[in-house]
Amino acid sequence: MLGELCARYPQQAGLIWLCAGGAAMAGTGLRAAAGVVEKKRFFIWTAVFLACAGFSFVSGFLLLSDADRVTELESELEKMTRGCAGLVEGRVAAVRNSNGGRQLILDHCFVRMEGKDFELSGDGRILADCGWDTAAEPGERVRIRGKLQLPRSARNPGEFDFRAYYRAQRILCFLREGKLEGKSGQKNVASAFLLHLRERLSGSLKEMAGEEDGALFCSMLLGDKSGQDQEVRSLYQQNGIAHILAISGLHISLAGAGVWALLRKAGAGYWSAGASGFLFVAAYGWMTGGSVSAVRAASMYGVQLLSGCLGRTYDTQTALSAAALGILWQEPLQLFQSGFQLSFLSVLSAGTIFLALRNWDRLPGGRTGKIFIGVKDALLLSISVQLGTLPALCSHFFIWPPYGLLLNLAVIPLMTVVFLSGFAGIFWGLVTNAAGSFLLGAGRWVFGFYQRLCLAAGELPGAVQVPGIPELWKIIVYYVVLSLICCALRTAVRKSGPQRCGRKIPGARIAVPAAVVLLAAGLFWLRADSASWAHLDILDVGQGDGLMLYTGEGTVFMIDGGSSSRKNLGEECLVPYLQSQGVSRIDCAVVSHGDEDHISGLRQLMEEGFPIGELVLPDILHPDENYRQLEEAAKRSGVPVRLLKAGDCWKGGETEIRCLHPPDRFSWTETNSYSTVLKIISGDFRILLTGDLDQAGEDALLRSGADLSCNVLKVAHHGSRFSTSVKFLELADPQYAVISAGEGNSYGHPHRELIKRLEGRGIRIFQTLQSGMVRIVPGKNAPPEGYLGE
Repeated sequence: MLGELCARYPQQAGLIWLCAGGAAMAGTGLRAAAGVVEKKRFFIWTAVFLACAGFSFVSGFLLLSDADRVTELESELEKMTRGCAGLVEGRVAAVRNSNGGRQLILDHCFVRMEGKDFELSGDGRILADCGWDTAAEPGERVRIRGKLQLPRSARNPGEFDFRAYYRAQRILCFLREGKLEGKSGQKNVASAFLLHLRERLSGSLKEMAGEEDGALFCSMLLGDKSGQDQEVRSLYQQNGIAHILAISGLHISLAGAGVWALLRKAGAGYWSAGASGFLFVAAYGWMTGGSVSAVRAASMYGVQLLSGCLGRTYDTQTALSAAALGILWQEPLQLFQSGFQLSFLSVLSAGTIFLALRNWDRLPGGRTGKIFIGVKDALLLSISVQLGTLPALCSHFFIWPPYGLLLNLAVIPLMTVVFLSGFAGIFWGLVTNAAGSFLLGAGRWVFGFYQRLCLAAGELPGAVQVPGIPELWKIIVYYVVLSLICCALRTAVRKSGPQRCGRKIPGARIAVPAAVVLLAAGLFWLRADSASWAHLDILDVGQGDGLMLYTGEGTVFMIDGGSSSRKNLGEECLVPYLQSQGVSRIDCAVVSHGDEDHISGLRQLMEEGFPIGELVLPDILHPDENYRQLEEAAKRSGVPVRLLKAGDCWKGGETEIRCLHPPDRFSWTETNSYSTVLKIISGDFRILLTGDLDQAGEDALLRSGADLSCNVLKVAHHGSRFSTSVKFLELADPQYAVISAGEGNSYGHPHRELIKRLEGRGIRIFQTLQSGMVRIVPGKNAPPEGYLGE
């Protein structure tokens, strides 16, 4: 029976086993902290609980991994480099707006692609991008023709993993450029009504408040993020207040409580008022798209109403656990998403860390003014939430804005003004636009105040800290220590008792400074240490080159950074990667040559003001246009420029970088001919980087008599057939070769002739288009490692 349930609901079973493991470990810790286990039995109990926890965790992760297996449709789409035309028939589960049109989320789908038929189970969904004129209602069954495509997976550290994000929503693939060919069946009346209401309210808000402010109102009140200004979102995120752009669970609960109170005053009974309030909250959450925070708030509000109706005491932790299990039972992979983690950790922190610090700070020993207590509690709550969510923030966003602690003291209270102003404007806007616009004015003033506040905070020193992605064991240690501190504080409060009343207790009323110190220590502990050990990362930038060299002494080199297949390489790949590694500054950016697929991302970094110590260009005669434009961009950004030629050398710690090509004042016929060739030496390990060196440049390098011997060869020109000759390979004699090329590129890179030359010498090949980022660690003298595996 148990085996059948696990086979039928693998994700849910994995979730249950994970929770069981967590409960076992928590039970062990609580028993130890409370001292309820006798000393002679403590080790036996600990061994039993830890064994159960280990078994549960391993079983849970195996089941979740099995549930995340690739479907037959996904397997077929994996073979298609740019998608495949197909026909999808499915039921419309939801409709939402995007910047380019309407999106239909389809379930119970039947797919026909290249003469093959695929049927998805009820758990599998397809996201269809359609035009604004597509008339389809929730509940209807539609036929849509378009181009099927898989969501993009993260191929480098720090990149947003669209595939995992949509997998958590059970969306397996996209249907691009969808054209509606027919529909049938009955629409879901309730869903259709809420959809039209949302669209009408959204249009009304944008008409009364303008496109920019209207989009902010729509995002905060209706969950409609279409039309949201990306610059405003980035500004809010960099200052730690991006959470206000989502539906506030607190305001949903307050709205439900308001409905309940009004009905009670009108004479409704406890049960009827509670049921009406819950239905209002549920309908509002459904209308706004059913985000995690909205579902959590509605679930917790329902538990609160139920406990009141049954005459039970409401417990935040119990309600939070019930909400989490309800969400994860439907979509277990939400457990690994930032929205779920931050939403639940925030509430949990407010109900545990904040109460522990606040009660400890209010041990007997003096009187304090009410205003001071209110301000102090607000600051303590903000710090407590930051303490509880810090590992999740570092893991998903890689940055931490310290001034966000203070900004939220002003931002969060004013959100109530935005909330009331928005709903008052919506209500009176149904009567007259003039009245609605007037009432929305208060919220619009708050938006302007938020923007000025963020711009001012961004000018302060140390406005953004870049801790990077912490290791899992550091996160575990962090939460264990934080839990023990909270347990110790609660124990101190319990032991203080009435008999201590009126006596000053050492450590009282220093909760805020103590919490700040604890937060700083946590940030230092969780900081990534990527720059503290020598390694080379060859990023998957598509059709181009992008390498990051860490010397082990804290110095970071960027060697090329461009792509001809990815437009926003700097914003979408390079900056997230650097931040995920805890890197906030590039000490030296080396450019092999001026082709766009080697400099486009670097140019974007300079234009956006990313700190770069110096730009190093090859010392050549008659620079080309791209070369000169890059020099000018560096001058505008205040980045000093240095020229590099054969014979130049840099050494730091155990890492040495030698330039082998081009020679001094080299004259070239093609840009690829002057590509800089670098040799990285770390102990007995050698890496040879050849840029886009063509046959002419390779011949010049061979005539120079330079020592080309290496362990790893970064193959020239993305695996072109005209580079990396047999003679070159004989002199280099590498064990491993790495090729950076884009998937489905029009050049046919890497060429089959080149692959045969490498395989003929027994060289093990790594390709970024297969493995994603490739990491080389010289100190280990081990083969390169692919981010996605070999």
